[in-house]
Amino acid sequence: EKKDYQRLGASMDGHGADGDRFVVCAPKMISELTDYYLLHGVCYVSDGTESDEPKDVRKVAPLRAKNKQLHKDAVGQYYYYMYGQLGINVHITDDEEEILMGAPGVFNWRGTVVRFRRRITDDSGGLSRRDSPRGNPRPTNRHKRQIVNYVSDVPNPYFNRMKDDSYFGFAVSSGRFLGPDQKLLYVASAPQSNAQVGEVLIFDIVNADSAFAEAQIKIHFTIPGQQQGEYFGYSLLTEDFNGDGFPDLAIGAPMHSRTGDYETGTVYVYLISEGQLNFRQQIALTVPYEQSGRFGTSLAKLGDINMDGYNDIAIGAPFEGDGVVYIFLGSADGLQAKASQRLTAPANEFRWPGKAMFGHTISRGTDIDGNGYPDLAIGAPNSETVYVYRSYPVVSIEADVASSKRELSIEDTTFELTVCLTGSFTAGQYMPVELSYSLSADAQMGRVTLVGGSGSANRRNGTISLREDSADQCQQIEARLKATSASIYRPVILELMYELLSVPPPAELTGAPFCENCALLDPNQPVRLVRKVSFKTGCRGEVCVSDLQLSARWLDIDSEEGYILGSTKKASLEFTVYNGGENAYLPQLNVTLMPTRLTLAKLTSECRQTITTEGVNVLCDLNSGLPLKASYTAKYTLVLDMTKLEGGTVSMAEIRAEALSTSEELLPMDNFYEATLPLREFSEIEIVAKSSVRDVSLEKQKGPVDIEYELNLLNNGPSVFRNLEFTLDVPLVYHKPSSGGQKYKMIDINAIVVSAYYSYKTLDYSWTQNGVNLLPNPIEHGSIGTQSPTVDMDSLHRQPLDYGMLGADTGPQWASENDGGQGHDTMAVRRRRRRRDLGDLASEVQTEHASFNFNRYTNRLIEQPSSQQSNALTNVIDKVLLELPRNKTLLFSCIDDVDSYAECARLSLAVDLFRPGNVPIAVKLSFQLDLDAVEGAFHEREDNFVLLMMADVQQKQDPTGAGEQSRFKLARNNPYTVVYRFSDASTPVWVYILSAIAGLLVLVVLSYGLYKLGFFERTKKEEMEKHQRESVRLNAPAPSSSGGGPVEVDD
Repeated sequence: EKKDYQRLGASMDGHGADGDRFVVCAPKMISELTDYYLLHGVCYVSDGTESDEPKDVRKVAPLRAKNKQLHKDAVGQYYYYMYGQLGINVHITDDEEEILMGAPGVFNWRGTVVRFRRRITDDSGGLSRRDSPRGNPRPTNRHKRQIVNYVSDVPNPYFNRMKDDSYFGFAVSSGRFLGPDQKLLYVASAPQSNAQVGEVLIFDIVNADSAFAEAQIKIHFTIPGQQQGEYFGYSLLTEDFNGDGFPDLAIGAPMHSRTGDYETGTVYVYLISEGQLNFRQQIALTVPYEQSGRFGTSLAKLGDINMDGYNDIAIGAPFEGDGVVYIFLGSADGLQAKASQRLTAPANEFRWPGKAMFGHTISRGTDIDGNGYPDLAIGAPNSETVYVYRSYPVVSIEADVASSKRELSIEDTTFELTVCLTGSFTAGQYMPVELSYSLSADAQMGRVTLVGGSGSANRRNGTISLREDSADQCQQIEARLKATSASIYRPVILELMYELLSVPPPAELTGAPFCENCALLDPNQPVRLVRKVSFKTGCRGEVCVSDLQLSARWLDIDSEEGYILGSTKKASLEFTVYNGGENAYLPQLNVTLMPTRLTLAKLTSECRQTITTEGVNVLCDLNSGLPLKASYTAKYTLVLDMTKLEGGTVSMAEIRAEALSTSEELLPMDNFYEATLPLREFSEIEIVAKSSVRDVSLEKQKGPVDIEYELNLLNNGPSVFRNLEFTLDVPLVYHKPSSGGQKYKMIDINAIVVSAYYSYKTLDYSWTQNGVNLLPNPIEHGSIGTQSPTVDMDSLHRQPLDYGMLGADTGPQWASENDGGQGHDTMAVRRRRRRRDLGDLASEVQTEHASFNFNRYTNRLIEQPSSQQSNALTNVIDKVLLELPRNKTLLFSCIDDVDSYAECARLSLAVDLFRPGNVPIAVKLSFQLDLDAVEGAFHEREDNFVLLMMADVQQKQDPTGAGEQSRFKLARNNPYTVVYRFSDASTPVWVYILSAIAGLLVLVVLSYGLYKLGFFERTKKEEMEKHQRESVRLNAPAPSSSGGGPVEVDD
């Protein structure tokens, strides 16, 4: 071994306690041979670090197997273990039973992971055969002993889909994603795969203990990167950020660029759906630094540093200046978007020139000082320094201000105020803490003066020391009141603010001693408290008796029809409070919303929101805090966030409200309002099908033709479609009824290749025929998250399904291809069908889908008219097919009432949650259509052959029985291919020219003939015009005779 520059300690992991396992790796350890070096890498495992000398150190170097250094096959040779670099990253599982090590250089840098585990085998032990007494049988109750040995599982990357230079195993982790008692799954990144976009795989290791097969990985989920070259998966970890009991994922991409100029870096956070192996991106964490800080280079589990019940995380940006580490806190919604603390690189005069790279590596959170809070170590390799940061205790404060009088009167001149502060340490370890407080009374109105106040008459400052028994520490303050009749309608506002006296020094102050008596206030708790004391006035007695009457109505939802999930982001609920009695002081509205996912869209200053086990409690001040007078009405509208509501187990939302005041209530029963809002689901599903070959002519092509059908399922919303089942009926064999049962195999099911994806996840599918399941050849099946066997999708994508190994009862048996009817009949049921025209067939196809439309303007369901329903049914048949000649088309499909015998198989796949949006369910079907069989299937009168596959969507019944079935509307077009017996020859251009000239000549000849026959002479009109001229001339007056000349008269 050549240990120079082996980088021992480049990666290490351990759970922090002295008795926990600890592993350290040297990824550049070289195995030195005569002619060359082998970059194997090595890791060392210790079972404990209680003493200076680690105990039971085991060396892990599985890549030194002599027969696996180089792999050769017919294609070429590959560097198998030669440059594996074991230990580039290392991870110990939470139960410390297994260690996962990355080896990204294995098999031409495809990469793999190495699992180091303890294997226990039983040995019968006892005496040997020759030690048994002669003639006595061997005892059968001998004590069995267990033999413990340690093994390293190295999955062979030759069997997975990784390509060369993918660097799979660059970062590793693990988690029980389906629950604490479920199977442990592994996580590893391949930052250079997928054209350097990168991806992270959740997988299992199979065949590890098999003597006949090599270990392989079985992929269960894939998370792709989002930017080329961002080095997606440079770092990763699993941790429960939202407190739901299921581990989530944080994936670093330090080379990510927001602008394209600098490697700013980002960290993607993915939350897992409860009980399902399905991740959704919660947030992409970023920092304001705009240059190449490479945020996300390192990730570290901190545990719960503020003891709020949610785990936190540390993220390094080693090139932001001299390096920065950010602390992000967990919450019920996942990691918070803004960092709670920013640790910068301390000054170090002994460092090397250049950046210190502070934060390049970060340890797990471990309590090293015993105060109950995790601490951490941060490495700065360029300054050869490790900095240890200790966590200060967090104290939770409960504050209260109480008045000696429940209500004030105009005659009161003095009253007492009591300030109480109670502290509790979230880790349970007490330490002396002193608080300072500041109390102000009626700062706006100036009616109250605090005795002993400093600075101003209405302000009082003081200090209180917390006790170990967590008892209330109170101080009494005398208050003097001077009120007028004009000011008693506004309450006295008391404001209390408090802080710790002993504040820790800033984290950037290097070398400052740790403050042993310092603590920090819980950042999630307010340090300001407001109380109100009202006046009693305008009432018959000393105490006002009001009669509040509460009602409510939805402004944008029909409460009877219910709310369509996903239809709106917000909903407004208007409450009306009418006072039928005396003045109601400090009127308030107390609303409880159930389930807890139903919260306020925006929290106004008048309201306070609290999440409890029963639901979300909202307390709002009415009438701006002023008294609600007799016969007056106050209205308040709550704007609710509807985006978090989901169907399934919850079928309705419940609202409980109560109108409150400091006055006594005449009729308490009408102060309450209870209502339920049904939660409905409705989805508009669209199936868009495309065919690579829409039509083909037998005159131009013979033999098999390659065809690919692509079907995309879109959920146009508004709701999530649960338990979707997609089916595609594929016709395979045609039985020609007029030829004595002769059959033609149009499509070979063994040559069909199917791929199905949704949301970056490969979908499992199944084939059935006549109700019998057709399974592929026996391979490794998973049982995680499902009760039925699943199919190894990687194998199915590489080769077609082969049903020949299953036997006669499990799949179709072909006697011979295109035989004469002597083969075995594979159809369980044969039905004779009568001739149907394609147009008649389209109108007869029935559907069970909902006859509703979703109006996106009113957000309501509208029942579809029956006339539109019947017209909508024709969408299963393409318009092009409806235009084919009647009685000349042979339809090859699986629809009932088709004049053919068709043997069919059904492709089925399921998706648990089909979310609305632009992400489709993509299904691709590649097959070959035998044109020779098509030609033989034609009758003499038939010229067109139509291959039509029928797609459909249904909803499976929820196995838990919870919730109600979703309603949905389906729009679809089915994939098809038309085969023409004869090709249509286009008419030459010269034919059109000669036809036009001939037409003109015929027109000229006809016109001349009609002219000669006098067709165009109009004799009747000429005679009428002549008679009109004569009548005008005869009726004209005679000319004057004054001239004395003769008058000529026409004959």
